[in-house]
Amino acid sequence: SGQSAFSSLQRGSVMPGGGRHKQTRRRNHHHHQQSRGRRRTGNQLFLAFKEMLSESLSFWCISCIHMFIEIIVTLTHNCGVGVEAGVTKLYNFGLQLLVKITDIPGMKADVSQILKRIKCTGADLVDRTARSVKWTKSAVLACFRLFCAFAMLSFQWGKRVLLRAGGERGKRCWTAFQESRFWKRLLSVLDRVQRRFSRSGYTSTHLPESPGRAGRGEPGQELERLLALAEVPEGELDPFTVLGVEVHATETELKKAYRQLAVQVHPDKNKHPRAGEAFKVLRAAWDIVSNPETRREYELKRMAATELSKSMNEFLTKLQDDLKEAMNTMMCTKCEGKHKRFEMDREPAEARFCAECNCCHSAEEGDLWAESSMLGLRITYFACMEGKVYDITEWAGCQRISISPDTHRVPYHISFGSKNNSNSMRHRTPSE
Repeated sequence: SGQSAFSSLQRGSVMPGGGRHKQTRRRNHHHHQQSRGRRRTGNQLFLAFKEMLSESLSFWCISCIHMFIEIIVTLTHNCGVGVEAGVTKLYNFGLQLLVKITDIPGMKADVSQILKRIKCTGADLVDRTARSVKWTKSAVLACFRLFCAFAMLSFQWGKRVLLRAGGERGKRCWTAFQESRFWKRLLSVLDRVQRRFSRSGYTSTHLPESPGRAGRGEPGQELERLLALAEVPEGELDPFTVLGVEVHATETELKKAYRQLAVQVHPDKNKHPRAGEAFKVLRAAWDIVSNPETRREYELKRMAATELSKSMNEFLTKLQDDLKEAMNTMMCTKCEGKHKRFEMDREPAEARFCAECNCCHSAEEGDLWAESSMLGLRITYFACMEGKVYDITEWAGCQRISISPDTHRVPYHISFGSKNNSNSMRHRTPSE
């Protein structure tokens, strides 16, 4: 029984070990079979991809080659077409140039046409420049007139305010201001300006008169008249003067005058080279008077210009009178007023009569002396001022000056521009 138990134990211990080895072998065999299957699948995929890649690559290369060939053919064709067109154009240009070179009259005509265009352009440029300059001058003149009118109003207002507010002191200040150099220079400048305006003649009187008011002239005369009016700036053009009618002409008279002049100066009727310019002036005048609105605007503008010119002339005339008054008056410290002085037709080199020498002596600036007349019954006082000899008897009488007449030496000397803006007087010593 013990042997059987040992043998049974020995068998039981041997059987489990053999079973484990079998299971291990089976597992290894199974893994080996799986790995072999995987290898076969990978090889098959690689072979399939390689075969597909070889087929697509060959097709792509062939497509690229075809495309490259097509590009080369297209470029070659286009270059050929371009070269052919360029050669054709160059040939045609050379042929035209050869024809022009051989065609001398045609070249002369082209050159003359170019020169004519240049000449017309230059003339147009010069005309526009001249009109711009004239317009600028008229604008500056109008601005200056407005400034003078404003200055006149300010001047009158300031004078009234000063005289009313200051009383006697204001009157003295105003008189002293009129005696100042600044006032005299200002008046002299304005006097020059007035003379300049009157000499230049910026009014409508400088325009050529139309013979149409007394009867139409010849076409040549009317053409020359309109060409002379073409130089007048458009803003200063008088349409009634252009048409040759009165300012208060009716619409029928205006139409009649325009038609008569249009027949005479129209470029189709008149072969004068500048007939177009004359007709342009006529047309501009007609455009102003034919429209009621533009005619009303022109009449208002003309009335304003007339009033402005009138006020300007009045202002300059008043300033000229003030200038003459300031130049021919003297301030008096006795009556605090002004006395007139009269310019004499004498030269300072022979201004003073001397009874002792029975001749005339020279006078210097500020010299004051007396001369007798009418057998000594009348005494006249003279003074040398501003390089001229003046009769100041009225001023000397107010100053109560008593001087011996016809003396050899100058007894008194007048000095101007003192601190109180009055005239001071002193005796001359024998050394002087």
